[in-house]
Amino acid sequence: MKTNLVTGGLLLAIVAVLLLSSRWSCDRATLRDMRLAAVQDDTRAIGMQTALSEIYCIGYGVQQDIDEGLKWRRRSEESRLRQPAESGDARSQYALGVYYYLAGGVTNPAEAVKWFRRAAEQGDVLAQSQLGYCYRNGQGVEQDLTEAVKWFRKSAEPRGSSEAQLILGEAFEKGDGVARNLSEAAKWYRKAAENGQLSAQQKLVTYYENGMGVPQDLSEAYMWTIIAVEGTGIESLKKDLLNTRDKLTLSMTHDQIAEGQKRAGEFVAKKQGKNEY
Repeated sequence: MKTNLVTGGLLLAIVAVLLLSSRWSCDRATLRDMRLAAVQDDTRAIGMQTALSEIYCIGYGVQQDIDEGLKWRRRSEESRLRQPAESGDARSQYALGVYYYLAGGVTNPAEAVKWFRRAAEQGDVLAQSQLGYCYRNGQGVEQDLTEAVKWFRKSAEPRGSSEAQLILGEAFEKGDGVARNLSEAAKWYRKAAENGQLSAQQKLVTYYENGMGVPQDLSEAYMWTIIAVEGTGIESLKKDLLNTRDKLTLSMTHDQIAEGQKRAGEFVAKKQGKNEY
């Protein structure tokens, strides 16, 4: 019986190749067998799904049907990810979550959350961050800002996801899911800023200029304007940052400006030494 199944799968694969090379037309019986093979829970299904996608999209031997072709293409993508994901591969679990989160317009947020959670529980940083987004925005789960902060913190702490660090800074600044704490916000903004997050660098300019959650330090604020200007290619944003720096200098002594420039140079040198800049 097993030999017959293998032989049958091989024959169908040959049929698919011949169809795609335009040597054959596709009769109803052949198409029926291919569709049946494409929904089986075995390795040949992926090949059949891919073949059906091409057949319908291009119209090899059948009436062209783009929607039907895209349906089988999505099915093929899902199958390729599902097999390793169900075997416990965290990377595939995250990728399958992304598939369901986006899925070419056919989204399934609840299914996305399920796979993000499986990967996140294995320590996948991207999945932890994405699960945080789902809780923050109420996508696929009931909105829960406290749970969102929990997953963003997991993503931010071990290997330092700069995006999660920025979001934690925002959460502590606004009091979203945690008690409002500007000192804690400044801590996370600094971590994100040191990892290259431009928005966090801009936040630190404001925090150090005004003594928000940190002692006022105009040299430190000046330093972060230099770093932020160097880190952006957006001319309008660069202009705003330069205007901010010019306004800062009106309240600074020459020594404070020199100190800010020195700190910026040391920061860049340190990053270059780690090949991070």
